[in-house]
Amino acid sequence: MADARKPCVILGSGRPHGRTRDTIRIAFPNDTVEVVALADKVVQQYGFVSADGRDDFLSIVQKMHLANTLIFATPVYWYAMAAPLKAFFDRFFDLLDNEGGRRLKGKSVWLIATGAEPAMPEGFEIPFRRTAEYFQMRYRGEFYFRTGSGPSEAEKAALAKCGASVLMADLSQELKSPDQASFHSTSLPPERAAG
Repeated sequence: MADARKPCVILGSGRPHGRTRDTIRIAFPNDTVEVVALADKVVQQYGFVSADGRDDFLSIVQKMHLANTLIFATPVYWYAMAAPLKAFFDRFFDLLDNEGGRRLKGKSVWLIATGAEPAMPEGFEIPFRRTAEYFQMRYRGEFYFRTGSGPSEAEKAALAKCGASVLMADLSQELKSPDQASFHSTSLPPERAAG
């Protein structure tokens, strides 16, 4: 069962133990987040006929309901989010005009993306920001980390700072309820070659 004090990470990579998961482990050590790896779940493609609970979509949404902060983590594949996360986002149609969608209101949403390019592709965050807006969640910001052969100590420090920023922003939101944090895209040093 999800802990409402722990942010919920929806890991959208097709590889549940790849670089994006490594990024999450470094950014959020010691079980400070609950990770839902979509590659380990069954999420049917969106269709105009409901899946009627024949997959894991609604159980994942229930975990999202229990968390105050949602973090979507995905590698960048061909300038877009990974296919498992895209299929999950498409299923948000199942949350329109019902309690499942309304219960997302007010939650904080973050994006963590990883990729081989020096910077996150222009406009990559738009589906995340617009989906958050549609469901009246607060889009708080995005972090981008360039992956390579493995993070250096400086990169690990940058990842830890990312995780601390998200957790502290979540805490300050609970204490003061700011409208939006002013965090922006972060990239690992460009000298790290993609691997």
